[in-house]
Amino acid sequence: MRAAGRPWRPYEPTLATCAQRHAVALVRAEGEAMGLGWICERELRQGLGGRPLHLPDGVVLSTDPNGKTWRTAVEVELTRKTEARVATIAAVLKTYDAVVYRGAPGAATVVQRAAAALPDGGAARVHVRAYPPPTLVEVA
Repeated sequence: MRAAGRPWRPYEPTLATCAQRHAVALVRAEGEAMGLGWICERELRQGLGGRPLHLPDGVVLSTDPNGKTWRTAVEVELTRKTEARVATIAAVLKTYDAVVYRGAPGAATVVQRAAAALPDGGAARVHVRAYPPPTLVEVA
């Protein structure tokens, strides 16, 4: 981390987290190839102290033609989660303009159900897309 100029403490990822880190890196690479900015989870966590309830895997920054900057939370789901676990969507939408879930087959169904149950049109701000990113399937 020091050589890369990052303020974070180094750590050795576990075997269980390697697949998730790789998946998030592929989604990040896809977004950056489209010219979108990316804020990683470690950067989001910086300065928060302790362990917050939930942070997205990353945040994509984009600017619309009117000059408004949009902050879209990105979640990469490789495994099926319980409905209670994905119920954090509502909390994420309080902080971000939208949330995009990149879900492996089987993982996306629960997210779609949880999004459909959101009040006040929240479901329109939740987008579920396939994982792996279609443009990067060859390297996944």
